[in-house]
Amino acid sequence: MHKKEILLFIPTLNEEKYIKIILEKLEKYSESFDVLIIDDNSLDNTVKNFNNHKGNLNKSIIIRKNKLGIGSAHLDGIKYAKNNNYKFLLTMDCDLCHDPKYISIFLKLYKEYDFLIGSRYKLSSSLDEWSFFRRILTYLRHYICVIFLNIEFDASTGFRMYKLECFKNDFFDFIDSEDYSFFIQSGFYIKRKQMKVMEIPVNMPKRRYGDSKMKMKHIITALILVFRLWLIRLIK
Repeated sequence: MHKKEILLFIPTLNEEKYIKIILEKLEKYSESFDVLIIDDNSLDNTVKNFNNHKGNLNKSIIIRKNKLGIGSAHLDGIKYAKNNNYKFLLTMDCDLCHDPKYISIFLKLYKEYDFLIGSRYKLSSSLDEWSFFRRILTYLRHYICVIFLNIEFDASTGFRMYKLECFKNDFFDFIDSEDYSFFIQSGFYIKRKQMKVMEIPVNMPKRRYGDSKMKMKHIITALILVFRLWLIRLIK
């Protein structure tokens, strides 16, 4: 039986270089939360490096047999947290684009809000390390969500904290996105439910090793989703 009310969830896929670093950085919070990794059958040493980490973290790992998508992993993480009676779920990426130093801010504020999110749009310097094209693409996606879905907060990042009692069964009925579109779709749900949201300004550096896993097909899928959610907004 766990004694903590917070679960930290991280999805992984071939993150052997990052997993060691992030677990070391999370050690300072070992008294604050438990850690869950959901791995999509990494072909490198991600799982081995996770298992080899020694420290005070109360950590566990679920290895899925196939690459099922980051959105699917987040949904499974939320279900796991609810099924195991955690009250709050903190989520972040493994690649250090979500700097663990901001976790202390989440931990100060989480009881005051239904949903916390690390926002890339509150600091002018947040995306300074990103390429010009990627910055334009990111801002374009954000303003599409603002204009068509009325989602003012950063709806496409996984640096989040959920008050789990606010996410009822209808949340799982509503969500059908298995890739990056999950973040926009869940953001739409949060907006429609009029949850109390707080954005935490964060700097988001570029990925140090390897390439982003987001591809053109994910962008197209997201645009189709935005159109579908826009129609729902118009009708309802």
